[in-house]
Amino acid sequence: VTPRGSAGAATAPAASATAATFSAAELFEPGEARLQPAAAARLQRLGAEAGGQSLVVVSRGTDRGSTRLDAFELAAARTAAVARALGRPAAIRMEAAPAASAQQIEVRP
Repeated sequence: VTPRGSAGAATAPAASATAATFSAAELFEPGEARLQPAAAARLQRLGAEAGGQSLVVVSRGTDRGSTRLDAFELAAARTAAVARALGRPAAIRMEAAPAASAQQIEVRP
């Protein structure tokens, strides 16, 4: 059932304020799992906006590793950093992605 406004027109359901997808490049310092300050603040706001909702952090793809971490370790460390920055418990999922795809991180209820 689609909700209808007072004029009878269909209205879109409200999108969740806590759902967002980011490229790792926009959140992290190159080759590191250290969040950029503005990204950390944005993730903290997302966590606060979630209210009582449980959140899931989903990682797809990898970026080139560094001298300290291989590509998978870097992706896992970045995903954990996002979950911690939310300031609330969150499930973490690592999903396969096509070869050579840059890491994308999704936060969703």
